Amino acid sequence: MFSKDAIHATVELFSARGVMLYYACQLSQFEAYLRVGSLTSDAHLQQAGFGAEAEGGGSGTASVTAPRSICLHLTDPGVPFARDLHALPALGGPIVFQLKPTALANAAELAICLKSRDAAGFDPGRHTLAAPGDVAHLFKYTAEAPLPEKSFLKSASEIRAAFNCEDAAEPRIYCTPAAGGVPFGAIASVWVDNYLIEKRQLRDWVHAIQAYYDYRFSIQRRYSPADIGGLLANGIVACLLAGVPTLTDVAREGSPLLRKWAAELAEKGLEQDFETFARSFREETILPIVTGRKSLGEGADTHVNGPPQISLPRVKRELVDRLLQEKISVASIARITDLDEKLIQAYATRK
Repeated sequence: MFSKDAIHATVELFSARGVMLYYACQLSQFEAYLRVGSLTSDAHLQQAGFGAEAEGGGSGTASVTAPRSICLHLTDPGVPFARDLHALPALGGPIVFQLKPTALANAAELAICLKSRDAAGFDPGRHTLAAPGDVAHLFKYTAEAPLPEKSFLKSASEIRAAFNCEDAAEPRIYCTPAAGGVPFGAIASVWVDNYLIEKRQLRDWVHAIQAYYDYRFSIQRRYSPADIGGLLANGIVACLLAGVPTLTDVAREGSPLLRKWAAELAEKGLEQDFETFARSFREETILPIVTGRKSLGEGADTHVNGPPQISLPRVKRELVDRLLQEKISVASIARITDLDEKLIQAYATRK
C-alpha cells in the first residue's frame, strides 16, 4: 500500500501526464452512489443499507466480506466493445465514470497492481508496485512528450518486459476511499454504452436518475464508430431478458452477427467472463428497468404501455410547479431548471 506521501506523488504524476481514471458499474450501483452522495466501496454501501455487489459489478447479494476498495482502470474499459466486433463489454458494467486523478487524493489506502487481484496466480509481492517511481514505468513515452502521447500506457508485452513479470496484464488501481468516499467533483464525465432497454436509451435512464437526485456532472452516450457497439448491444439485451445464456446458447440462437460474435469469444476462452458480464448486467441493469424496481429512485413508476418514469427531484418540484402554472413552455422550464424535457413532460402529464 502507498503511504500518504506516495499517494500525493501519484496524483501529481497522473495529473502532469493528463491521465484519467475509469470505473465501470451497473445501473443499480450508479443509483446507490447517488443516494449516498459519493463514489464509494461495496463495504460502505452495505453499511448504508444497500446490497453489496462484487467489485466493479456484481451479484447484488449482501456480504459481510464486501470489498473496501474500488477497482479503477487507467484506460476506458468500455472502449473495446464500442470499437471492435470481437470484444466483450466491460465486465464492471455499461456505465463508466471518467475520473480526474484528484479522485485518489484523499484515499485511505492505494495499491497499483500489474493484473487484477481476482486473476489466477495473483501474487501481491510480484504484482503490486512498490513506489510512485515504479508507476512512471507504466507509460510508453517520457513525461516531456506532448499530450496525448505522454498519457499513453505501454502495451502488455512492454509492461511485462519493463517489470520482468511474465504474466503482467492490464494495470489496476485499488483505491480504498476515505470515509466520505470519492467526491462527485472528481468526475470528468460519465459514459454510457449504447443499449436500448424498454424503448429507451440506457443513457436516458442514467440521466433520469441523475436528475432525480439533482447532480450536475456530464453524462454522455458512448461514441461508437459506425455504431459497432449498437449492432450487438440490443441483441445482447434481448438474449438476457429471459435468463443468463452461455456463449454456446448465444452462438446457436442469436442473430447472425451475434452468433458470430459469441463463437469468436468462445474460441478465445471467454465463457466464464461472458457469464460474469451477463449475470451482473441482467440483474443489476436490465431487470431493475424492466421490473420498475424501487431502487431506481423513490417515485419510480412502471407503466404497462410505456417505459418507467422517474419523479422530479424534490428540490426542484416547487419551482417546476410554479412555472407550469405560469404556462411556461416545457423547453423553457428545462433550460431554467437544467432538467430533461421528457422528465418534465412526464411530470406535467401525470399532474
